[in-house]
Amino acid sequence: MKRVHLRLIIIAGLLSLACTTKVSEWVLLNALPNEYTLVYFHKDPLSEIEKQQNAEVENSVRPANIQFRNFLSEDTNQPYYGLYYGQVLISRYHELKELKNLISSPVREKIARELMAGKLCVMLYLKTGIKEKDDAGIRIVKRAIASSPFSHIIPVVE
Repeated sequence: MKRVHLRLIIIAGLLSLACTTKVSEWVLLNALPNEYTLVYFHKDPLSEIEKQQNAEVENSVRPANIQFRNFLSEDTNQPYYGLYYGQVLISRYHELKELKNLISSPVREKIARELMAGKLCVMLYLKTGIKEKDDAGIRIVKRAIASSPFSHIIPVVE
């Protein structure tokens, strides 16, 4: 091997030791999130109160990965908000107060604290509402995580 190549390999190795940012942390801080769309469906033209209300909603979701749109539709009997991921309707909200936890909730804050504390990822277990199934499912997930070499860096949140 040529001396130049050997020197380059040694320099590259030393530079790699100087990197202190974890890959998972870099991805968390630099990856672009997937976009959601919050649509306000209405049949009649917007009143001034609705315009002001929707401007407040738009400003509140702006820091999140949610785009806001108004949609005038003759098929809408009662105005409502629809949250979409791509073309899939995720949730419907008939009242403004239902949007309160759209971008912030205790579970989201707990997950963010775990990630910022250096955890590799957070396993989120979504309950079905069937107690026996949920109890068995969470036991399986916790047992699987506990037996993995990553058990100390992957918490489980229900």
